[in-house]
Amino acid sequence: MTNQSAFIVRIASWDNDAAALMRIRKEVFVQEQKVPIELESDEYDSSSCYILAESYDNQPIACARLQPNGKVTRIAVLKPWRRLGVARAMLQQILDLAHKQERSTLYLHAQLSAITLYEEFGFTQAGKQFEEAGIEHIKMTWQAPPSQR
Repeated sequence: MTNQSAFIVRIASWDNDAAALMRIRKEVFVQEQKVPIELESDEYDSSSCYILAESYDNQPIACARLQPNGKVTRIAVLKPWRRLGVARAMLQQILDLAHKQERSTLYLHAQLSAITLYEEFGFTQAGKQFEEAGIEHIKMTWQAPPSQR
């Protein structure tokens, strides 16, 4: 499992994929990062667009969420699948989705360890570091290229 052909990335929905999305989020955020379980679900769960990555044998391995307000959240990749291009594939799918939705801006709260990844996709730091769910973050914003506006 060292290349993108080992997984697929697709658009998902809360109605059809909530169990898989929550399983990934609980493993990464609650179990690994010790985010309190009560912070893992919110009012955006049912109204957001989702990206779900699955292994070649259809096992959920990663997810990401685009909220109606343009905030990218809940980017989570299961440990065995990290550094294999899964997060990059999901971010590209999010940017493609933003283009289809005619969004010219997005933003996210990046964990400090992920800043470089987001910068590769054109996100820029905006503001000072802050703590969210006990983890240091920084706000990052993205502007669509002029050709896509």
